[in-house]
Amino acid sequence: MYRAIVLGVGVLLAASVGADPIEGIWRTHKYNDVGGNLVVDFAPCNGKFCSKILYSVDINDKKYEEYPYVGQNIILDMIPDGKGSYKNGMFFDPKNGKSYTAQLVLQGRKLRVKTCVSVFCNTRNWVRLQ
Repeated sequence: MYRAIVLGVGVLLAASVGADPIEGIWRTHKYNDVGGNLVVDFAPCNGKFCSKILYSVDINDKKYEEYPYVGQNIILDMIPDGKGSYKNGMFFDPKNGKSYTAQLVLQGRKLRVKTCVSVFCNTRNWVRLQ
């Protein structure tokens, strides 16, 4: 019994050590058509990091699962620098079909998302949910 418990704890620790700090569930800035936020999942994709829309929430935090862009990647190809920053990626806006360059900076439970077109940039803060 003791051996099974120790083995189980070891497996859990090994799994958590390999995860990148950006992996997990995040709430975006106000984005959707109903005045609420998107909830996205950051995960590895092709050796980089991407975020996929899981669902939308309205201004009262009511889950809106029929949001038309569920399953769409909105942040693509982010490369970690090992210091909490992610670069050389893209932000894809499914509402207008346009892509923007993106940089991310992880700050505790907040993620600073900077998107740019030429020299014009916009920075928004996302919050970690899980």
